[in-house]
Amino acid sequence: MVTYPTTTTTADEILNTVAAEVGLEEVSDPVGSADASYKQLVRLLNVAGDELSVMYNWEVLRREHTFTTAAADVGNYALPTDFTHIVDSTVWDRTEDEPMFGPLSAQEWQALLGEDTTTISTLGWRIMGGEFYVYPYNPVGLIRAVYFEYVSNNWIVATNGTTYKNKVTVNSDVILYNRLLISRYTKLKFLLARGLDANAAQDDFNQMFELLSGQDKGAPVLNVGASSGPFPLINAWRNIGDSNFGS
Repeated sequence: MVTYPTTTTTADEILNTVAAEVGLEEVSDPVGSADASYKQLVRLLNVAGDELSVMYNWEVLRREHTFTTAAADVGNYALPTDFTHIVDSTVWDRTEDEPMFGPLSAQEWQALLGEDTTTISTLGWRIMGGEFYVYPYNPVGLIRAVYFEYVSNNWIVATNGTTYKNKVTVNSDVILYNRLLISRYTKLKFLLARGLDANAAQDDFNQMFELLSGQDKGAPVLNVGASSGPFPLINAWRNIGDSNFGS
């Protein structure tokens, strides 16, 4: 079972939080409520969750996928059922311990298929028709362990901590997004759907999205100098241009 940050919370908490902010009475069973407003809130929560999964590479939604090619493979492989998109520069051939080249464009792919190549050491890749394609193609001819990271569309986990899904169905469903982010976005969608003034809600969501996407993962310390050694950012030998050459 995975333990998630305390910034996550349950579906009923999100729904009642949004309901209180838009002037609705809180209820004990918001997911199962027959009230039209709560039915709409549940649908909008699901839409908001789906949209957020493709807006940013949230760390909590990242997964690793792997498969091994075989010499007689056709060359196209099924993507994970919860796949949204690959995280850039993570496609790796671990058998040879080297990155695979790609994603190949349609033009590059066709050009490679048209070449008379009998041997190749580095694998290429592209996504086409909802499948992961490997070059050399049909047959692959090589046995390689392929790994890549992707962003999942399963932004909910059941209370057992192991069942993932992308639709809220019970109050106890744990929303993996930061609770401030998903509640702000659901509120915005509710106001827009009702034709109400949503300017302030839009500003709140934009601010929270920018803040949380910026804090979602660590970042390296950038060195604006010419050396990675123990020199200050402003250095007389590296940052000040030559002068005093006369007129």
